[in-house]
Amino acid sequence: MEAGQFYRWMTGVLRGLTITPASSASIEAAPPMRVQRARSQSMVSRWSSTRSAYCLAIFIVLAAGALAAGAFGFLTVDSWNYLHLAQSIRDGRGCTVDGAYFAVFPCGYPLAIALTAPAHDIASLMLSSKATNLILAFGGFWLLMKTFRNVLVPALIIINPLSIGLYQYTWSENLFLFAFCGAVYAISRIHRGERRYWNVSLLALFLVAGCSARYFFAPFAAAIFIGVWLAYGRKTALVALPAFVLSAVFFVAYQKFNIQMTGFGTGMGRIPAPETFGFLTVKFVVQLAKEGVWFSVAAVLLLWLARKYGAWPLQPGRAVRGDGDARACRLLMFSGVAFLLLAFYLRTQTQYDLYSPRTISYGLTFVAAASIGMMTRARSRIYPALPVAVYGVFSLLVAQDLLLPFQLKDALANGYVFPPHALVRHHSENTDADVIVNLRLPDVAPLVDGFYGLYYPPGKTVLEMQAAPYRIPDTAADLKSRIADQHARSCVVDFTPFKTRDELQNYLDQTYPVQFRFASFAHAPDTIERPDFAPSMKEYLLRIFQPGQYVRC
Repeated sequence: MEAGQFYRWMTGVLRGLTITPASSASIEAAPPMRVQRARSQSMVSRWSSTRSAYCLAIFIVLAAGALAAGAFGFLTVDSWNYLHLAQSIRDGRGCTVDGAYFAVFPCGYPLAIALTAPAHDIASLMLSSKATNLILAFGGFWLLMKTFRNVLVPALIIINPLSIGLYQYTWSENLFLFAFCGAVYAISRIHRGERRYWNVSLLALFLVAGCSARYFFAPFAAAIFIGVWLAYGRKTALVALPAFVLSAVFFVAYQKFNIQMTGFGTGMGRIPAPETFGFLTVKFVVQLAKEGVWFSVAAVLLLWLARKYGAWPLQPGRAVRGDGDARACRLLMFSGVAFLLLAFYLRTQTQYDLYSPRTISYGLTFVAAASIGMMTRARSRIYPALPVAVYGVFSLLVAQDLLLPFQLKDALANGYVFPPHALVRHHSENTDADVIVNLRLPDVAPLVDGFYGLYYPPGKTVLEMQAAPYRIPDTAADLKSRIADQHARSCVVDFTPFKTRDELQNYLDQTYPVQFRFASFAHAPDTIERPDFAPSMKEYLLRIFQPGQYVRC
């Protein structure tokens, strides 16, 4: 009984309201003013259900997100590297940072920023990178709208709390998503047999763009090819194969060039993952569940709004077997699963960011959007623009655990500083030393990390302290050896961010988790942690420490 009621409620939500037109007699009897008002409302309602209104609603949400990102910065250390690479490209110095070839991140996203930036100074690049993200996100949405008839799918991929959280940062994930959307679009056109050679070339372009956005895209592209075979069939996969081969050749050549220039395929040595497999599995499941909750809440809100206010005739039931949407959704589903499996496996093999929105959000988004697309069918030429606009604003507010509302509250309470203006004050105290050993940089703003290339005076050699979990921790002897290799006249350790000995002690006592240990099933597991700094380094730094000063090495 309860199951039947639940089914009737859900199908009612999905089918929308039943609207019975008024009889001609009642219209004729209505006062002229009321008829005119009804016609005006009808015209507004019809326009708000058009494709143009739908695309405008998406653009407004993305533009609002870009404006908020520009207002508060949303820049990490990775973002600064992208911006400096973009600056080097605009200045004709190629993919370099501080005059040296840089390959820790591929150069595709900095190239996109450079191509869309009106000026080459860092302050301008900070803001223009948000415009770049807007172009990439809306471009990806447009490509998906050309691929799917169910207009919910593009909106759920581009605008949701997970994708918006990545979109606001100056990160290469934005080019990654655009390249994936383009690949899905090109594959759907190849399957239709439309301008085959043109679309295979277009697919190759999108795949190469993805490989130049993130190294992760290369193995992911192999998974996409398998998905094409399963979703579209052998014939379409073989037609698309040359594009995948070309992108693989590009990636291998890029890796060989990186090895020649830096000694490493990805620009730096990567250490093995220090955590146990069980620990990583638990962290992966927990992060997946957390992000799944946010996506589900937003998706349910969109369906409810479409039913209550949009009168959108979304119908339950699987998409017609064999049609374009069904095939594209199957490819999207397989790509999402492959993304998650690859993200999980690669993190168990090498050390980089622990499972977070940057590493798993897109995989979850692809799976969830494909599921909704396969379980629903929508009539064409009806677009729920207003519900999507409200849903988009909600996604913008709750992204990254309500980060934007908290920043607005903080700005009202403590005063707001525009990030480019705060950048002017982001500089260190003067020193005549040639080499500076950096421990920690102050932030430029609450959502803008500091960067040594901006903080310290030009011409200084800055040695960053090697610490876990991303590096093998330096010992005191390692640090002194690195300093000696610089053949500098003088060297200082920068203790200016630390005002007290306790503050430094807390910083050096940091640890990172690597394992769960179960002493008893009746109690929560203990977490085994390892120190960030080597004992000899801690002893050396505490011994020479002077509060808030540069100290001779």
